Formats: sequence, C-alpha cells, structure tokens
Amino acid sequence: MKFFHTPDLIRRFSKDLVWSIDPVANEVYLTFDDGPNEEITAYILDRLSALGWQATFFCVGENAAKRPELLQRIISEGHSVGNHTNTHVNAWKTSSESYLQNVETAARIIKSSLFRPPYGKISKRLVNNLSEKYKIVMWSFMAYDFDSKVPHDVIKERAEKYIRPGSIIVLHDNEKFIPNEKAVFEVIVEVLQKKGLVSRRIY
Repeated sequence: MKFFHTPDLIRRFSKDLVWSIDPVANEVYLTFDDGPNEEITAYILDRLSALGWQATFFCVGENAAKRPELLQRIISEGHSVGNHTNTHVNAWKTSSESYLQNVETAARIIKSSLFRPPYGKISKRLVNNLSEKYKIVMWSFMAYDFDSKVPHDVIKERAEKYIRPGSIIVLHDNEKFIPNEKAVFEVIVEVLQKKGLVSRRIY
C-alpha cells in the first residue's frame, strides 16, 4: 500500500519532525532527494528558474563532493540545501554511531541546518541527537517518482486531492530514475499551477 499523503497518526507520534509548514498564502515546498546529479538536477534547476520557484535539495554528501559546481549552482540560484547523509545510509540497518558519523561527513560539504533521513527511516535516539543541530524535515506528500509502476494519472489524482498550502512534497534528482523523475515533476508542476500554488524553499 502506498501512502501519498502522510497519515495524521504518524505525524502525531512524530512531533519532533517537520511534516508540513504552517500555510502562507499559496506556498508549498518542493524538495528533491539524492542529488546532485548532472542531467536531472540541471533539468530541475532550469525548470525552477523558468517558473520563478524555489525549492530545497536534500543532497547526498558523496554526490555533492563529486559535483561541487552543481551544489554551488543550487545555492546561488536561491534554493536551500539539506543534509541527506554522506552515502544514503539506512538508519535501520546501521548503528547510531556509524549513522551520525555519516551525517557529519556530509556536513563538511553540505552546510545546512536541514536534515532528511534517507528512506524516511530514523530512530528516536537519532532524532534526539540530530535535532540538537538540525531541523529534521520529512514530508506531507510523496510523489513516487522513483517507481515507474505507479501510473501518472494516479499521482496526479492524489496530488490534486492532498497537496495544499504548506505541503512539503518529495521528488528526487537521482540518476537511476531520470525519465520518470522528469515526467512526474511535470505532473506536479501542472497540479500546482492548476491550484494557483508556488514553491518556496525551506529555511
């Protein structure tokens, strides 16, 4: 079962995490995980520039280290960046100590007070530790752009139903899923424009 919209029950039991932002006028928050990667990140940045929108990029440290010019472009064009660990590590499959070291390694490259755990997986211990330095940002809408088996008309229908001012929307700039990432991004853009919404960055 796929949860496009994060259930309220999960939010209530995870109050230390940011699931949405208090709505301001017509603003939502597009976020992109796993980059930066040449083709897809550049495509997204070009489109955001054309739209006049801002977004937040949760970058993997090793990817940012390989492509410092893309990391700098993200920042110079007015977007926010966040830490997404150094090697996209799964918190449920590693020790807390190793995980925190992985985050710190990424922090040498990605200067930010924002953090998002890969796969959305994190323990209470890690939340307690990381929240001393970071705002831990989750999401209210998952677009499933990494899964080509999810029909785009289903994504569009769910987006029309659930996205509203204050929503934090997850997309990806991962080189593994480029054709679908571009297509789903355009689906989300269409929905936001239809609703009269614009994307802003998270601080």
